[in-house]
Amino acid sequence: MKYAFDGADVLKLTIILKNVDNTYYLNISDNGPGFNFEKGSVKEGSIGLMLIKSLVEQLEGRLKVNSEGRTTYEIYF
Repeated sequence: MKYAFDGADVLKLTIILKNVDNTYYLNISDNGPGFNFEKGSVKEGSIGLMLIKSLVEQLEGRLKVNSEGRTTYEIYF
């Protein structure tokens, strides 16, 4: 939430958790501006992203991040 909200709009955070065929799907998304590693808005080795990757790894899961226009994390475990 720290980076998702630029103060101009109301922050909308969506969390979806589903169980499909013994696999959990967790989707967390916001309506913020997204981020760009190349422009330096978020560093690829940041503590937050390292923590997310570590937790997904502990669950033996997969992580997909999309940050074009808004940020979406899809986690399968």
